[in-house]
Amino acid sequence: MVDVISDVCGMMELVGGNSATLAAYSFAMPLLFSALHRIGHEVDPPEDVSSHSNQPTASEYINELVESVVNSVNKRSYDFIRDEVEVSVAINQYHLATDAILYKQAANIIANRLHITEKKSRVQNANLINPIPKGVLIQAFLQDGVSKRVLVVKSDYDDFLDNTFMPRTGLPKKKKVYKAFLAELGLDGGVVELFVSDSSGGYSKYWWRDFLELREKRGDAQNTKTFWDSLEKDILNPIKRNNRADYEIIRNGMILYVKSNDRFELNDFVRATLENYEPQNPELPIASMVSDLRRLPVKRANNLFDTSFNIVKSEIKARSRTTYHITNDIDVVIKTGIENFKDAIQAVDENGIKYIKIRTDEEGFKIFARNANNESS
Repeated sequence: MVDVISDVCGMMELVGGNSATLAAYSFAMPLLFSALHRIGHEVDPPEDVSSHSNQPTASEYINELVESVVNSVNKRSYDFIRDEVEVSVAINQYHLATDAILYKQAANIIANRLHITEKKSRVQNANLINPIPKGVLIQAFLQDGVSKRVLVVKSDYDDFLDNTFMPRTGLPKKKKVYKAFLAELGLDGGVVELFVSDSSGGYSKYWWRDFLELREKRGDAQNTKTFWDSLEKDILNPIKRNNRADYEIIRNGMILYVKSNDRFELNDFVRATLENYEPQNPELPIASMVSDLRRLPVKRANNLFDTSFNIVKSEIKARSRTTYHITNDIDVVIKTGIENFKDAIQAVDENGIKYIKIRTDEEGFKIFARNANNESS
């Protein structure tokens, strides 16, 4: 097999990418330095393949990757457990570096740190069904007039056949399977924010805890509580008075989401609950509600939550319970989300007399069943 990390161009052609497509991406911050290392149990120590990153297609690939991570909706905030951890030291060296040699030293600190961490993790978790895959570590250092960024990405690379059916290995253009770390810095080098993004749908502890030596800024319980409180206050309650039917349907769908999912991912939540919703009131501003929902995690400085976290259902269970006043003598309590909400509970008007019709099971039906000979009871 021909092992060609540098053959990014061939991989892009394979999946339909081209330089015209890449040029459509805006790239706000100048790329001052980039480094590529092969990381894997067959490679000891990490293999520096940064020379290939000078190729135009490789540079475009890195730029696009940086932008995709920076603009990722689903990422989580962290802090270093101590200022002196290796990755923090390397980031400071990126900030202080004045030439390519010093940048490269910083990159090697991070690459070697990941290499050692992965070796230990493979030994400790030798029986895992899905062991840590080999891959390419991509680092990028960027700076504009107001801030700096250090990006560290572990990307898988795939075996494929090129246009001549020769077996090759390269970076996937469309499906970038990666774990990413983004450090947002001020011009003085001080850390403004640290983010982790994981396209696998989970946050591997070997990556953020063992390799990067981070701690979560906000725990899952805090994220869940803040998310639901913000959702009620800024998205649901504003439509409750004038759009009650839509409010109940949308809220029920959101409760169903947290009931049936273990992880919250903002993009997925928006798609599942609002993006394709057909309102009862055609004047309900769904598009602006979707926009407001996407901005919700950072809307209030004192009420921030991450856009990706594990849902702690106990934090929402009590909040999802709703009591509806039907008459002076009857209340209906809904304890959690209901499948097919519009069909399960319906308002019916029969000759001017209004009823609530509720779909039930056999036991519930028996409670209120009447004999034809005993109607008056």
